[in-house]
Amino acid sequence: MKNLCIGLFMLLMAMPVFAKIKAKHVAGTWTYTVQAPDGDLTGSLEFTKEKKGKLSGKVITDTGDTFTMLKVEIKEGDVVYFEIQPDYEVMKVTMTLEDDKYKGIVAVSQGELPVMGEKRK
Repeated sequence: MKNLCIGLFMLLMAMPVFAKIKAKHVAGTWTYTVQAPDGDLTGSLEFTKEKKGKLSGKVITDTGDTFTMLKVEIKEGDVVYFEIQPDYEVMKVTMTLEDDKYKGIVAVSQGELPVMGEKRK
């Protein structure tokens, strides 16, 4: 019983270590699909690992537009956050990663839109 309690305690203590994503996992190309009222918007997200575990990136739409990511951050709970500014409005993107897939929200002035995608191999 004592060994079981010690084992469970060690597992619980290690869980935050396993749950924390790293920049090297996020780095690479991910697909995206934003469910917009007028139809789905699709493209790719390209994340680059910088020095000291920081990330930078760009959004490339399937129509050929490219937007540089601003304020790229990895947050608790396997969340990646970034902003882009196409034209005059800042769009805030929050993605919750689960392995090589994610779901999230794109916050715009008119409300929130669901976004989802996966990492390309």
